[in-house]
Amino acid sequence: MLRTFPILIIALVSACASGELINFDEFAADNGTGPILQDQYQHLGVTFFTDSASIWDGLNQGDPGGFGVNGTNGPQFLGFTTPPGGNFIGFLFDQPVRNVRFDIATGGLWDPEVTLIINGHIGGMFVGTTLLNLQPDDGWETVSFDEQYTWITISASSDIALNYAIDNLRWNTVPAPCSLALLATGVPMVSRRKRKQPVQSGG
Repeated sequence: MLRTFPILIIALVSACASGELINFDEFAADNGTGPILQDQYQHLGVTFFTDSASIWDGLNQGDPGGFGVNGTNGPQFLGFTTPPGGNFIGFLFDQPVRNVRFDIATGGLWDPEVTLIINGHIGGMFVGTTLLNLQPDDGWETVSFDEQYTWITISASSDIALNYAIDNLRWNTVPAPCSLALLATGVPMVSRRKRKQPVQSGG
């Protein structure tokens, strides 16, 4: 019975979940001058709430934000470049999701003592916290979560001015009839995977 348990989980996920992808190239980059990211991707089932995030051009388009990177799945990415007090974003999904993944990198302005705090929730229930300690010039990393969520927040442990970038946001939507079955079998997991693309100097 124990040997068939992982197969049951895979079968449930395959049958129930449908995947979505945002690479932040779907709209023209505003490079910090346009409206704050909010409901531009509502048609995909996600709304953003943020105090500072904008869609930025990368190195191939002149790197106006000084991030020193290109996107991982196209030239643009979601970037944070703010005075103190910024660097907060949340993803609010229309229905439960799992297998949330995104790429993340530090920008040209980063303090290695700062921790990024990622909190996951399902409805009004807190699911858990993941802490990321990123280093300058580490390049893009992929962060993934196995838990089921309806909203996720990312914030910094300090309110000093920082730059970091997010790209290639992916998730699997779990229709309501499947949610209870997956909750009954799922085991919380989080993983990080380094990408080989280095951060380059923006100057």
